[in-house]
Amino acid sequence: MRRARLVTGILLFFGQASAGTTVTYVEAGRKVTLAVDRNRVRVEQEGIPLVLVFDGDAGRYLEIDNARRTYAVATRDDVIAAGKALDARVRKKEASADPAERAAWAEHRDHVQKRLALMKRTRFEPTGVQAMVADTMCDGFKEWVGDELVAQGCYVLWNDTTFRREEFDGITRLAEFLNSAIGQVESAQGLDLRDGPLGRLKRSPGFPLLRLDLKEGGRSGVPLQVTELRHGSLSRELFEPPAGYKALEQPPLSLPFPVLPTDGKSNPR
Repeated sequence: MRRARLVTGILLFFGQASAGTTVTYVEAGRKVTLAVDRNRVRVEQEGIPLVLVFDGDAGRYLEIDNARRTYAVATRDDVIAAGKALDARVRKKEASADPAERAAWAEHRDHVQKRLALMKRTRFEPTGVQAMVADTMCDGFKEWVGDELVAQGCYVLWNDTTFRREEFDGITRLAEFLNSAIGQVESAQGLDLRDGPLGRLKRSPGFPLLRLDLKEGGRSGVPLQVTELRHGSLSRELFEPPAGYKALEQPPLSLPFPVLPTDGKSNPR
């Protein structure tokens, strides 16, 4: 199933809405809209009918397919069950692999875990340069992981009015939710998705309006640029299954497992 990161827009319903932020950005040429409301997240990508919703308060991950008018729900128990099933498949695959394959998988897992551990040491160095992005003033920073310069960007600093760090807690809660599955996989013990990109906002000096990943040698990588920011009430219906859509029995379990060998069913990256 193709995954996307999406939001169709803000609908206002008197008495049924709460404060939130909607961010539209372009990453690698793809337009993505993200709506966040504390522990709830909705993401949508232009041209792809799949909408992803996470509700940290309800402990629920939801995939909505607007083309098929269907939706699927995964609870924490579903995610744990998926982790156990994946662990069994990985054990079976590794048992039948030749020594060279097992060594390659072990090397890959070790590399990813060391990389995530390094990301705990992420630090941001101010450049002293300011810019205007999406009609908003932002401050320039270099992003270092250990001794490696990994990105440069322009950030709206966290504050008590327009950009409160707590408003984006749902992204961290999503990482914790996915950790429920990874914790069931023996070969992924020690991996914590909060140490990776999903936890970046917790470590950053603010919200990125412009960010450029850097490859080895300082060459430009994948750019991300915010094109529109909106602050205001978000309808609760944005985070619920749409009326009239059919519920699927199979939970949406195409979860990322970056330290596992591919088995044709999991989705390692």
